[in-house]
Amino acid sequence: MKTKAALLGITLAAMTGSFAQATDCGLQQCWGAVAFGPGGAYGWSHSMSTEHLAREAAKEGCEFDCTEIKTFFNACGSMAVASDGAWGWGVAQSRNEAENIALKYCREYGPECKTRVWACSQ
Repeated sequence: MKTKAALLGITLAAMTGSFAQATDCGLQQCWGAVAFGPGGAYGWSHSMSTEHLAREAAKEGCEFDCTEIKTFFNACGSMAVASDGAWGWGVAQSRNEAENIALKYCREYGPECKTRVWACSQ
């Protein structure tokens, strides 16, 4: 039994590049986060094993200046920001879908919405 487990670990390592990488997200059970803040700050994370790690990595990416952070699991997330500071966020199975959802919600609250940040964790 131990031999089969070791062989599985070696096979997974070969398929993903490293065994640690394969187990970081529990074999594709991954968290990600998107974040933005004033002055153009933004951050993101993907392929994290916990929601907390995803949130912290996104915060670090924007040098802890982000005021809005959203997490997602085995999906793509996007945040869009309007010229007046209004914003929207979306989560979906593809980047394009997540961006479209974020832009749609952003446009309900402000003008000239643009995608600020996106990430996928699947």
